[in-house]
Amino acid sequence: AHPFLMVTGDILLAWFHLWRAKTAAAKLEKMTGKQDEEAWKKAAETSKSEAAAYGVIQTANYFIRTELPITLGRMEAITDACPAAMEIPEAAFA
Repeated sequence: AHPFLMVTGDILLAWFHLWRAKTAAAKLEKMTGKQDEEAWKKAAETSKSEAAAYGVIQTANYFIRTELPITLGRMEAITDACPAAMEIPEAAFA
C-alpha cells in the first residue's frame, strides 16, 4: 500500500504544480503582454508579483523534471508485484 500511496501523492502534487503553473503563466502573459519565458524572467527581476508567478512556474518545472520521474520507478515496482513478502514462511519470523 505504501508505494501506491507515494505514487498517488506524487501524481497529485504534479497536477497541482501544473494547475498553478498554468494560472501563473496566464497571469504573466497578461502582465507582460507576451507568451515568452525570457520576457517573464526579465519581468520577474523588477516586480515581486511577477517574480512570484515566475517562481511558481519554475517550481513546477523542477518537480516535474526531477521528482516525478522517480514515480515512474515506483509504478514499475508496483506492477512488478514481487511475491517475496508473501512467500516468507511463518517459521522465518521466529
